Amino acid sequence: VLQYLESKGANVKSEKAKDGYTCLMAACEGGALSTVQYLVEEKGCEVSERDEDGWTPALYACSNGHLDVLQYLESRGVDVKSEKANSGYTCLMAACKGGSLSTVQYLVEEKGCEVSERDEDGWTPALYACSNGHLDVLQYL
Repeated sequence: VLQYLESKGANVKSEKAKDGYTCLMAACEGGALSTVQYLVEEKGCEVSERDEDGWTPALYACSNGHLDVLQYLESRGVDVKSEKANSGYTCLMAACKGGSLSTVQYLVEEKGCEVSERDEDGWTPALYACSNGHLDVLQYL
């Protein structure tokens, strides 16, 4: 579908919503690994691009627990431990809010993300896990 849209004039590298949300961010949020790879490798989309709130493709991948997409972004140079939105919201916070235990475990155990880190509103990963009722994530933390 994406390639068809391109054949009709869509420019997937430069398409953005008013808030800066890009095709790559959408693909990461949706967990479409092959589309993410296509956008990065064939179209030259930047893995470090940010929307107006400072959200990156990695944050979008974490928000829905797409660990395979996150690991691909890492292979392209993303440092998940230092990725933060403008508010200080981290990949770990996004994974906790989204309820992906496997992504949370990966970020803590393999990447050394801090479970006590706070965003600008004082929220921690545990608070984000609680806000959406993710007991398994909370118990892990």
